[in-house]
Amino acid sequence: MKEIRELDPSPRTCSRARLSMAVHGEKYLTELLNHGRSEGTAVAYRRRLALFDEWRHSTETPLEAVTRDTVEQWISDMRQQGLAPKNIAIQVGAVRCFFAWLSDLDYIPKNPLARLRAIKVPRKVPPVLPKKACEALMAAAKTTRERVILELLYGSGLRAAELLGINLQDINFTQRQVLIRGKGDKERYQPISEAAAAAIKSWLGERTEILEASRKAHSEAAQLRRKGRTFQEIGRSMGVSTPVAFRLATTPAPAAREERALLVGRQGRLRKSMLQQVLKTVARRAEIDVRIYPHLLRHCFATHLLDGGADLRVVQELMGHDSIATTQVYTHVSIERLRQGYAAAHPRGGSAVRPEAEKLTLCANENCRKGSGGGPGRVLTASIGTRYCSRECRPSVIGKTRSRSVPILESRHCANLKCDRGPERGRATFQADISDHRRKFCSIQCKKRVCRARAALKHQAIAKP
Repeated sequence: MKEIRELDPSPRTCSRARLSMAVHGEKYLTELLNHGRSEGTAVAYRRRLALFDEWRHSTETPLEAVTRDTVEQWISDMRQQGLAPKNIAIQVGAVRCFFAWLSDLDYIPKNPLARLRAIKVPRKVPPVLPKKACEALMAAAKTTRERVILELLYGSGLRAAELLGINLQDINFTQRQVLIRGKGDKERYQPISEAAAAAIKSWLGERTEILEASRKAHSEAAQLRRKGRTFQEIGRSMGVSTPVAFRLATTPAPAAREERALLVGRQGRLRKSMLQQVLKTVARRAEIDVRIYPHLLRHCFATHLLDGGADLRVVQELMGHDSIATTQVYTHVSIERLRQGYAAAHPRGGSAVRPEAEKLTLCANENCRKGSGGGPGRVLTASIGTRYCSRECRPSVIGKTRSRSVPILESRHCANLKCDRGPERGRATFQADISDHRRKFCSIQCKKRVCRARAALKHQAIAKP
């Protein structure tokens, strides 16, 4: 009975049973899969927890004896090994989530990493190819499958996993859109270009031929193997190498569920390694020295959209980002727009030609005397976005009206239903800027109470069998 408890620990017996990363770590990973996390996420978390467990064994620290100082020492050792701050933050994040799960299910009385200081990760500007390089890359695609891959990676900004997960039934040629399954199994419809739709239609015929040839090769190799032929003889008979003959004779033909995939190879659904090899081949053909990978084309997609004047919210929807803060990273990449704005608005910005929409008009302040001859001054309306030639002219025109810099306040009730800061210990009423839609609580204490209550309900739902 004692051995069974150690193999299948429960919160009731956690005080007696010793914690083990092999047992509790796998149970935590199972919880992640049950709550919609992908297999790739579970594999990555398993690898990060194994690295921490290996370091913990080297220091002879029991899992239940891990403290904040223990993890800070681990962070210090990783810094001495030369790991980047982003990699360290990812490693520590997995361990922090694991200990939070142990604490929520009462495997440990208290989370030792609850007050661990966050690691500062410098925000780097994503690398981006120039538009000419992207055009050369698109022109270097020879096969139909290469054109489909580039049209969907650069033309629609898909992630590698999203591209490889597309099935035939997800494509709508009438509306020219594709059903995409992103992170966390979130679905969205992504528009595709006419060139992408035409490339996909051309690829469907070749795709059928590849699958049919793969089935015939597997069947022929299996028959030769049943006749007692060696793998070398099978390879010579079929005109392939010995490793390929071994794979054809020992592995089954692509399954039916893999045959639904849009992008396929001889072994069924295309893998990420094969996708990277295709991009590497096309980049070599286009004579591009920079390493080309799927996410680089996604960065190019977002940056070139912003360079063309697309709205940030539109780019957020196309990229599938939950938060607009993630999309705002690409605004720092848009150097061309910054240079144009500087050249158009600043007197020392250079000799850039101003757009036709930018016109010099007179200052809207009738009392302005800053122009030539004592008249109103002139202002470039389109680039500056104002009707006044200087800051001094603005207040005299506004008069008694409210300035834009002064916030417009409105009364709101605290979103915490158990708030007792108001009159007669009821819900409080506070003043907030009418444009600040995120302000819902009268104090930070009320916000923390609601967050803790939501977290408790979530953990209770997870703990239920």
